[in-house]
Amino acid sequence: MAKKKTTEAGAAPTHPSQQETAPPTVRVRLLVSRAGTGFSQNRGDEIEVSASEAESIVAAGQAEVI
Repeated sequence: MAKKKTTEAGAAPTHPSQQETAPPTVRVRLLVSRAGTGFSQNRGDEIEVSASEAESIVAAGQAEVI
């Protein structure tokens, strides 16, 4: 009889279907400067943002997709 494999509580999932997937990201070039708590980004900076944020800032004329 084969032993069942056990893991410690809180151990990271090992099967690909159990792992969280990161949301898709998009690289954009900022057309305006922006800043917030703990960060600042300048006009011309190329940054990676979530697809939904990219859609919002491109629609607002604040960035372009690269």
